[in-house]
Amino acid sequence: MQSLTLPAGAFDVRRSLDDADLLDTIGKLLSKLDRLTELYVGFSTLTGHLRRLLNPLNTSLKCLELANCSLSRVDMTYLSNSLHSESLTHLDISGHDIFVRFPTSFHKLLSRCSKTLISLTIEECGIEDEHMEVFTNALMCCQNLEELKFISNPLTGTALRRLFSVLSAGFPKLRYLELPVPRECYPIGVTYPLEDSVLIQYNKELFQVVRGQLMGILDGAGKGGVEVCTPLLGAFDADINETSNELGVSMLKSVNTVIGTFIGTIHDIDTRRSQK
Repeated sequence: MQSLTLPAGAFDVRRSLDDADLLDTIGKLLSKLDRLTELYVGFSTLTGHLRRLLNPLNTSLKCLELANCSLSRVDMTYLSNSLHSESLTHLDISGHDIFVRFPTSFHKLLSRCSKTLISLTIEECGIEDEHMEVFTNALMCCQNLEELKFISNPLTGTALRRLFSVLSAGFPKLRYLELPVPRECYPIGVTYPLEDSVLIQYNKELFQVVRGQLMGILDGAGKGGVEVCTPLLGAFDADINETSNELGVSMLKSVNTVIGTFIGTIHDIDTRRSQK
């Protein structure tokens, strides 16, 4: 097995000690998957325990999703210094205030995976105009980047134009961008993250003006072929409570003995929770 997607919210280390201890067991089981290179753990709470899940692995991960996992500075320090950081091609750390909580570790992480990283997803990471210089400096080392997804960040058109200028000056392989609706397209005083009802109520005419300016920057640099999108609701659907990569528990059960044991462990933990 090369790829494994855990059910959304599979772990919550703050909920009970059982979940924290479970990570050790899961780490040991995952270590038996000697071809595992892709791991998706979105919407699990792993605060302070990422090492327990990833350190036992005998293979270096190429794809890693840690969206909305409530990572701490300790977690990001571990990840940026781990062997996984040198082989990552796809990274998703959405849902974390990266420039408030761990800017140095984020910069180091991108530096470590700069030769391999082709897709970076940092949705709803609280990136504001004041962070643009630090952001672009960290991004500059990732010249092999093909995809950058950063919707749901409170950036103005000014900051987006600056970012697009940086992207146009380098990044020869860039082919796909997901950008947020500029902040000035929303009423003054809105707070982020935006509620779904607010998210779709933006000034569409102003948005098209800013988008035209951004596309002009790409065109002027000979990068008019880059696809630029603004998917308002991102990849997570709250109604079905799973990410777009979700395999589902029923599929996991049928894969192999190791994963069957993994699912059994999950069920055991759920049973113990229900009895409390």
